[in-house]
Amino acid sequence: TDVGRLVERVLAREGRAHEDVLARLVAEGAPVVAEADEEMLERAIENLVRNAFEAADRGGGHVEVELRRGTDGVEVLIQDDGPGLGPDHPGEIQPFYSTRPGGLGLGLPLARKILLLHGGSLRLEPREPRGISVLVFLPDGNPEA
Repeated sequence: TDVGRLVERVLAREGRAHEDVLARLVAEGAPVVAEADEEMLERAIENLVRNAFEAADRGGGHVEVELRRGTDGVEVLIQDDGPGLGPDHPGEIQPFYSTRPGGLGLGLPLARKILLLHGGSLRLEPREPRGISVLVFLPDGNPEA
Protein backbone atom coordinates (compact mmCIF):
# COMPACT_ATOMS: atom_id res chain seq x y z
CA THR A 1 0.00 0.00 0.00
CA ASP A 2 1.38 3.37 -1.02
CA VAL A 3 0.83 5.38 2.15
CA GLY A 4 1.88 8.60 0.40
CA ARG A 5 -0.89 8.38 -2.20
CA LEU A 6 -3.39 7.37 0.47
CA VAL A 7 -2.52 10.46 2.55
CA GLU A 8 -2.67 12.71 -0.55
CA ARG A 9 -6.23 11.53 -1.26
CA VAL A 10 -7.31 12.15 2.32
CA LEU A 11 -5.69 15.61 2.43
CA ALA A 12 -7.39 16.58 -0.84
CA ARG A 13 -10.84 15.55 0.45
CA GLU A 14 -10.46 17.23 3.82
CA GLY A 15 -8.89 20.33 2.24
CA ARG A 16 -12.00 20.84 0.11
CA ALA A 17 -14.18 20.65 3.21
CA HIS A 18 -11.98 23.03 5.24
CA GLU A 19 -10.82 25.70 2.80
CA ASP A 20 -9.60 28.09 5.54
CA VAL A 21 -7.02 25.60 6.80
CA LEU A 22 -3.57 25.56 5.23
CA ALA A 23 -2.37 21.97 4.78
CA ARG A 24 1.07 20.71 3.91
CA LEU A 25 2.42 17.25 3.14
CA VAL A 26 6.07 16.44 3.73
CA ALA A 27 7.21 13.04 2.47
CA GLU A 28 10.62 11.45 2.81
CA GLY A 29 11.25 8.62 0.36
CA ALA A 30 8.60 6.18 -0.79
CA PRO A 31 6.33 5.43 2.18
CA VAL A 32 4.99 1.97 1.27
CA VAL A 33 3.93 -0.89 3.53
CA ALA A 34 4.04 -4.43 2.21
CA GLU A 35 0.62 -5.66 3.25
CA ALA A 36 -2.38 -3.70 4.43
CA ASP A 37 -6.10 -3.39 3.92
CA GLU A 38 -5.95 -0.09 2.05
CA GLU A 39 -9.61 0.85 2.60
CA MET A 40 -9.39 0.28 6.34
CA LEU A 41 -6.09 2.10 6.57
CA GLU A 42 -7.49 5.04 4.62
CA ARG A 43 -10.43 5.23 7.00
CA ALA A 44 -8.07 5.35 10.00
CA ILE A 45 -5.89 8.08 8.48
CA GLU A 46 -8.99 9.96 7.36
CA ASN A 47 -10.36 10.04 10.92
CA LEU A 48 -7.06 11.41 12.22
CA VAL A 49 -6.63 13.99 9.46
CA ARG A 50 -10.27 15.09 9.74
CA ASN A 51 -9.80 15.67 13.48
CA ALA A 52 -6.73 17.80 12.74
CA PHE A 53 -8.57 19.86 10.11
CA GLU A 54 -11.58 20.38 12.37
CA ALA A 55 -9.36 21.48 15.26
CA ALA A 56 -7.32 23.83 13.06
CA ASP A 57 -10.46 25.21 11.40
CA ARG A 58 -11.55 26.77 14.67
CA GLY A 59 -8.90 29.43 14.13
CA GLY A 60 -8.05 29.27 10.41
CA GLY A 61 -4.94 27.29 11.28
CA HIS A 62 -2.56 24.76 9.83
CA VAL A 63 -2.28 21.01 9.40
CA GLU A 64 0.96 19.28 8.51
CA VAL A 65 1.33 15.61 7.66
CA GLU A 66 4.83 14.18 7.54
CA LEU A 67 5.60 10.74 6.15
CA ARG A 68 8.87 9.07 7.10
CA ARG A 69 10.31 5.75 6.07
CA GLY A 70 11.81 3.97 9.09
CA THR A 71 13.93 0.85 9.22
CA ASP A 72 10.96 -1.41 9.96
CA GLY A 73 7.97 0.58 8.72
CA VAL A 74 6.37 3.92 7.98
CA GLU A 75 5.67 6.78 10.38
CA VAL A 76 2.87 9.25 9.74
CA LEU A 77 3.01 12.41 11.87
CA ILE A 78 -0.17 14.52 11.79
CA GLN A 79 0.06 17.92 13.49
CA ASP A 80 -2.40 20.77 13.91
CA ASP A 81 -2.36 24.12 15.67
CA GLY A 82 -5.88 23.86 17.06
CA PRO A 83 -6.81 24.24 20.73
CA GLY A 84 -5.05 21.01 21.78
CA LEU A 85 -6.03 18.50 24.42
CA GLY A 86 -8.28 20.04 27.06
CA PRO A 87 -7.49 19.87 30.77
CA ASP A 88 -10.27 17.31 31.22
CA HIS A 89 -8.86 14.97 28.53
CA PRO A 90 -8.53 11.46 30.01
CA GLY A 91 -4.93 11.10 28.71
CA GLU A 92 -5.71 8.03 26.67
CA ILE A 93 -8.00 7.26 23.77
CA GLN A 94 -11.44 6.34 25.06
CA PRO A 95 -14.65 5.64 23.14
CA PHE A 96 -17.39 8.27 23.42
CA TYR A 97 -15.05 11.04 24.64
CA SER A 98 -15.21 14.07 22.34
CA THR A 99 -14.20 17.70 22.64
CA ARG A 100 -16.43 18.67 19.69
CA PRO A 101 -20.04 19.64 20.28
CA GLY A 102 -22.10 16.83 18.80
CA GLY A 103 -19.02 14.59 18.36
CA LEU A 104 -19.54 10.89 19.03
CA GLY A 105 -16.00 10.22 20.24
CA LEU A 106 -15.52 7.20 17.99
CA GLY A 107 -13.01 8.48 15.40
CA LEU A 108 -9.84 8.03 17.47
CA PRO A 109 -10.81 4.64 18.96
CA LEU A 110 -11.71 3.34 15.49
CA ALA A 111 -8.43 4.62 14.02
CA ARG A 112 -6.46 3.04 16.86
CA LYS A 113 -8.27 -0.30 16.42
CA ILE A 114 -7.54 -0.36 12.67
CA LEU A 115 -3.88 0.50 13.26
CA LEU A 116 -3.57 -2.20 15.93
CA LEU A 117 -5.06 -4.74 13.50
CA HIS A 118 -2.24 -3.78 11.11
CA GLY A 119 0.37 -4.29 13.85
CA GLY A 120 0.79 -0.54 14.17
CA SER A 121 0.35 2.05 16.88
CA LEU A 122 -1.15 5.47 17.55
CA ARG A 123 0.10 8.05 20.01
CA LEU A 124 -1.27 11.53 20.88
CA GLU A 125 0.95 14.28 22.25
CA PRO A 126 0.28 17.94 23.00
CA ARG A 127 2.21 20.51 20.91
CA GLU A 128 3.62 23.76 22.16
CA PRO A 129 2.34 26.42 22.15
CA ARG A 130 -0.91 24.74 21.00
CA GLY A 131 -2.29 21.86 19.02
CA ILE A 132 -1.82 18.11 18.90
CA SER A 133 0.69 15.74 17.32
CA VAL A 134 -0.56 12.31 16.32
CA LEU A 135 2.12 9.73 15.60
CA VAL A 136 1.11 6.66 13.60
CA PHE A 137 3.47 3.74 13.06
CA LEU A 138 2.80 1.05 10.44
CA PRO A 139 5.12 -1.96 10.20
CA ASP A 140 6.35 -3.30 6.87
CA GLY A 141 4.69 -6.72 6.95
CA ASN A 142 1.90 -8.61 8.62
CA PRO A 143 1.54 -8.26 12.39
CA GLU A 144 2.63 -11.22 14.48
CA ALA A 145 -0.32 -13.53 15.00
